[in-house]
Amino acid sequence: PGAGDRVCTKLRVAAHTLYENPSPYELKEPAGTLITRDAIYEQVNERCVKVSGSEFVEADQYSVKLEGVEPAGFRTVFVAGVRDPVLVTTIEDFISSCQERIAIEMRALEIEPDDYSITIRTYGHDAVMGPREPINDYSTHEVGLVVEALGSSEDISRTAMAKARYALLHTDFPGRMCISGNLAIPFSPSDMYVGETWKFSVWHTMDIDDPLEPFPMEMIRVDNG
Repeated sequence: PGAGDRVCTKLRVAAHTLYENPSPYELKEPAGTLITRDAIYEQVNERCVKVSGSEFVEADQYSVKLEGVEPAGFRTVFVAGVRDPVLVTTIEDFISSCQERIAIEMRALEIEPDDYSITIRTYGHDAVMGPREPINDYSTHEVGLVVEALGSSEDISRTAMAKARYALLHTDFPGRMCISGNLAIPFSPSDMYVGETWKFSVWHTMDIDDPLEPFPMEMIRVDNG
């Protein structure tokens, strides 16, 4: 490592093959693929690791990865918790009914569906993996909600969140006993506007012959004075 107070371990070096790679054994680079299947990691000292046994296979075509973004809208965020045992067990149906209610109320305000989106993530109930979650044991006593409203303008984003918050807080559900509110809200004000946001729009491989041609560089010398 460059910093004198840092160490380097073979576990850390080996683990780096997992970083943003579909396979730790085939690390694709612009000029070819590094094959690490037979790599050996040796701890030379606490700051140095020796790697041997890997192989570099040159690519038939030099390529680079392009990444780019485009505007996604204006974002407002809302965080809350659900502790009602009846609601926890029916959270998916409840959220679906809330989404329907939000859509009806937004139409009443003459706000088109293309001008906003509401995303409700249920932490404690597949918030990270979604439908790909392999564990289907939902025996939990509470669920955290992170709600995102994206709008084509700040006003629409804030309006959509206001409707979403109200729907989640007061929409009825089978077996409901409490009428004062469905959620525990930790912050006041509850709706947090965070500004314009972006989304991936370019994530492609580009074949090139000259590695430097798409990336021109210009050097400018500036005098100290």
